[in-house]
Amino acid sequence: METEKEPLLPDHPKKDERVKLPPPQYNTDDFDWKQNNNNSIFFDNRTFSSLDEMKGSLLEMCCSGDGILSGALSLITTAATPTMLAIPLAFAVGGWTFAISCTLFCILITFLSVRILALASISADSDDYETVAGFFLGSAGKWTARCVLLFYNFGCSIVYLSFIKDSITPILIGRATFLPESLRNSTGGSLFLLLSTAVIAPLTFNSRLASLRTKGFISNVFTIFIIFAIAYRYFNPAETALSSENTPDPVATSLFTNPKILVLLPYLFVAPIFVFSYEVQSNVMAVIKDLQDRTGKKILMSITLALVTVTMFYVLLGVFGSLTFPNLREGNILSRYDVQKDNLMMTCQVLCCFSASISFVFCLFPCRQAVFMYLSDGKTPKIPKKMRVRIGTCLTLVAAVLAIFLPDVAQVVSVLGALFSATLSMTFPALFAMKMRAGHSYLTGYVDAVISYVLLFIGISFSVVGVIMSFVFGG
Repeated sequence: METEKEPLLPDHPKKDERVKLPPPQYNTDDFDWKQNNNNSIFFDNRTFSSLDEMKGSLLEMCCSGDGILSGALSLITTAATPTMLAIPLAFAVGGWTFAISCTLFCILITFLSVRILALASISADSDDYETVAGFFLGSAGKWTARCVLLFYNFGCSIVYLSFIKDSITPILIGRATFLPESLRNSTGGSLFLLLSTAVIAPLTFNSRLASLRTKGFISNVFTIFIIFAIAYRYFNPAETALSSENTPDPVATSLFTNPKILVLLPYLFVAPIFVFSYEVQSNVMAVIKDLQDRTGKKILMSITLALVTVTMFYVLLGVFGSLTFPNLREGNILSRYDVQKDNLMMTCQVLCCFSASISFVFCLFPCRQAVFMYLSDGKTPKIPKKMRVRIGTCLTLVAAVLAIFLPDVAQVVSVLGALFSATLSMTFPALFAMKMRAGHSYLTGYVDAVISYVLLFIGISFSVVGVIMSFVFGG
């Protein structure tokens, strides 16, 4: 006799079937909402949710903010960033077989962890990662999750600013003949980075990320253009390409002399890059909340669409990038092209600057929230206008200074992936699953118990790898 299978997630009533409550009344003395038709970023928005803020935007006309496509697009925006330009290095160092295996592993982990996080979000009645962590793991778990999110997002923001510097420096050297020689070098690239951050910083003063939704979509389009440009250059190579003979091997080290460890280092370096690239778990609960129909089927469709899209991008970029440069050593593959003679790749460098700028803003928002929670009583989530400006300015300035001295971006991405991405996508979800199983609410089956223990083991293992690689790169 067949028994009914447990649904992925309990069904929720559709939006139009829910009891409609009157809009909340707010004391205008406590909240300084902006006036109608005032789009200044220095003022709060007169909206009470991300969906309200999306209304009237260009992207909302063709992609409803509470639909499956919108959810998939939000996840794609999280994954399809300039850091994917390190994927060709992962293919070149680890080999195609290992790279494809890592890709399949990350897809499986994403499906498993997203299911757990969706159920955890329902149990905690929250779409905020650190609030869910606090619900299951107490105050210590909440502050641990906050620290992980802070360091992870701030590290990503530094990497994105480094992409801007690495992209503009060769253009200044090869094309900016109108500038004095003293600025046509890495110093000029650093000065341009500081100038860029001055332009980008006001975007970090917005109250919500929803106001940047259209810019994020444009950034995705530019990223897709870069991927296809790299594939095009494989079939139609330019006359010259820069050599990487003087570029150090990203996994070369004198810290370890044991041959067995040295053999494993390339794989320890590559695997966290893929874990980093597929890390969407920190954003998935907010995406689920915005869906009009939050049943398991709709969530699965949104996640699947996002994963299929980004996997296609990653494989296309990794295959053609590693074929074009089999001995690639740089974390940013665009640095191997001669922008002085290759107009197409120079355009890609400029588009990379825009995408990196938008990705930087998206990463700085959770950093700003975490810093505010540290400075405040930890209970008030709303950041006042003046505090947003102060925190955003300070974080942007510190990130810009650190980005100037950042080593190869692939090394930083590998460490971030091992230390933080694995924690957010495996360790925390495993702990949430164990707590739900202990409370007899969800995931009470034997298979779910095994999955949670496996996720916990893999997550902790990646964290250990992250510590090892930190010493490798530091040595």
